[in-house]
Amino acid sequence: MTIGVLIPVFNAESTLTETLNSVVHQTRLPDAICIVNDGSTDRSASIIQDFLTAHPDLPVEIITRENGGLGSARNAGMEKLTTDYIAFLDADDVWTPHKLEHISKAILNHPEADLIYHPIWEWCAETGQIRKRRDQPILSPLDIWTHNPITPSACAIRKKAMDWSFETDPSIHGVEDALLWTVALFHQCTFVRIPNVDTRYRLGHGMTKNEEEHECHVENAVELAANRGWISAVDLSKFRAQRHYHMARNAHKRREFSNAVQHYAASENTFKSSILKLLAWAHIRV
Repeated sequence: MTIGVLIPVFNAESTLTETLNSVVHQTRLPDAICIVNDGSTDRSASIIQDFLTAHPDLPVEIITRENGGLGSARNAGMEKLTTDYIAFLDADDVWTPHKLEHISKAILNHPEADLIYHPIWEWCAETGQIRKRRDQPILSPLDIWTHNPITPSACAIRKKAMDWSFETDPSIHGVEDALLWTVALFHQCTFVRIPNVDTRYRLGHGMTKNEEEHECHVENAVELAANRGWISAVDLSKFRAQRHYHMARNAHKRREFSNAVQHYAASENTFKSSILKLLAWAHIRV
């Protein structure tokens, strides 16, 4: 059983060294590493070269290409890797030293697994603040879209289980992963959750920076999933109501009361949401 590591890189000079070092320090080293430099214009290329020079014995392959987006970069790396399993690692995240050891044990204990995932630490590198993100088992597509339990840097896939191609449409940038997990669930792939919290997910980078744009991409992706029959109309309706409640709470906390009222009105009509809508209408922050 072999495990490859796939690292897409785009202008990651401030975080890339720490990410790469977390791979080197694994107690179970990977059988292959593929780094996809997706048209970086900063010092990422030189950092990658320094890494190769410092670790000449590691089985590393580099793909250098024009910028094509995150999904396209991951697709290029998956095409290059020939290992049995592929573990994703984004260029701003960090693994704990036992990450691949735990993945290996999970594969041995669950040979039926097509996708293995684990919880993450949400991490603010600037302040050192860290907390475990709440997660739960995946029983339906709605769990993927509502609770976001699978972060790419915290999962590994069995390469031959299905066609793992990420969508490359820019209108769903940053949500390609949730869409692919939905496809895997639709095709009845076997998901295995392990309890080890082996990834530090860096806040303030990537998709966590622009909430409004990200919400738009989420809506585009879930609508695409519904149109292709990967999620039901009922799940789509429930998801939209829950997302409106989520956006209402965020707007309410920011004192954007009119915006909050609109989102509460579009959320599920519960006693709690009704009370919160009245409080937002009265400009009372909670």
